[in-house]
Amino acid sequence: MGTVAAIIVGDAARPDPARLDSAFEVCRVVAAHTEGAQRAAALTVCGWLSWALGRSTRAAFFTEQATRTLGAPTFTATLAEIIDRGPVPAWAFAG
Repeated sequence: MGTVAAIIVGDAARPDPARLDSAFEVCRVVAAHTEGAQRAAALTVCGWLSWALGRSTRAAFFTEQATRTLGAPTFTATLAEIIDRGPVPAWAFAG
């Protein structure tokens, strides 16, 4: 699996949780100040970052908001499917 794909599905080395948290905060602010496709994209990234941090309920909330904003963009639909399957990446609880 390619590096980016492996990261997206949680099959890669653990990302730095502090960096994920920082990126989440930036994307949350972007989502609050944009509309349309840009808002949907920011909400989708918030969903992935939440999922990557082991917060699947919050991840589902953001992907649902992205879908409500702009239908179901391809990556949003893919991410929603990953979240709906249940497991979060192994790295989410690694120390």
